[in-house]
Amino acid sequence: MRFKISESTDGQYYFEIQAGGNYETLATSETYKRSDKRDVQAAIDQIRREAGGADVVNDSQ
Repeated sequence: MRFKISESTDGQYYFEIQAGGNYETLATSETYKRSDKRDVQAAIDQIRREAGGADVVNDSQ
């Protein structure tokens, strides 16, 4: 798995979580204002710290 930081056409940053190997996009973040690129990295860092212990909730019937 990897995180890819990109810039949208309106100058805002976002990241994608991509699968290992083929780098298929699994999820895309919200956008962050251009001046807040550090917020993108902070969100990535938080996911990296906490994802291993995340609960799986299945609300489907």
